[in-house]
Amino acid sequence: MIKWECSLCWKKVETEIKPPLIQRLCKPCKIRHYKTLADIYKYQGGFRLDEAKLLLENAKKEAK
Repeated sequence: MIKWECSLCWKKVETEIKPPLIQRLCKPCKIRHYKTLADIYKYQGGFRLDEAKLLLENAKKEAK
């Protein structure tokens, strides 16, 4: 297991592979980030909103 820190809250996390720097978010921070992203694209709609919602759903499933 490789230890790394969340880029937002600095919580220590262990995973089998170390994610790239931009993707180093713990599960709660990842869910919060994708909620914010979905809120940003809510008014524009389109494929970016769909992608943000899909990423949010996947993050929620991963957290469970």
